[in-house]
Amino acid sequence: MSHSAFRIDPPPSVLQAALEAESDQQPDPFPDPPPYPVSSTLWKNVTSLVPPEHRLSPDQLLERFILHHLRLDGARALRWLMRHPDRPFSAQAIWQALSGFNSDESDPHEQSTLLESSIPLTDSQSLHEVRRELLRLHRHRESVLCLRGDVSALDHEIAALQKYLRDSFYPDGRPRAFNGTEYKASQALSLCLKRFRQRVASLDPQLCRHIESHLVTTPTFIWRS
Repeated sequence: MSHSAFRIDPPPSVLQAALEAESDQQPDPFPDPPPYPVSSTLWKNVTSLVPPEHRLSPDQLLERFILHHLRLDGARALRWLMRHPDRPFSAQAIWQALSGFNSDESDPHEQSTLLESSIPLTDSQSLHEVRRELLRLHRHRESVLCLRGDVSALDHEIAALQKYLRDSFYPDGRPRAFNGTEYKASQALSLCLKRFRQRVASLDPQLCRHIESHLVTTPTFIWRS
């Protein structure tokens, strides 16, 4: 029997590997097109084609945006305010709620009793004594001037007392107070909300304008519906 009558076929795995190697050496006649970035203008034009009845409301868009930025304190604080619309909250009350110390059903009026009251820089008795001392120094200064004496020390003392009076009041006449815990909490929360609005403005300026038209940050924090 002749050996030429027999044919030994290679195993399927070997044949498949040979075909893949051959295909890798030849360029693909129909390559995939390179990805092209989608501009914000094109995206707006496409979204504008969505019928109005199927579009999300600004609050729904903001809620979706917040969900993607929950790592930011400003996003979480804004979401909490949106869930309690038209209700004023102090900064401490919001921080406590975000930390889990207050439930969503807590009353803001009850929360305000937990906050420290402001401590004035001075009192009426101290102010009365300072004004009386100023009057005495001015009279003494006039006497020294009549004797052609040196009034530089008196002027320095008078200036110090006048500065104390200026620092004790705001320009509108209200007495100043020490910056307590509530002031620091309010400053921190305002900064967090400002950073979040800047993040929104960089991606969706129209949504940022929606936030600014509803968010109130002074003297208390409110989301107006």
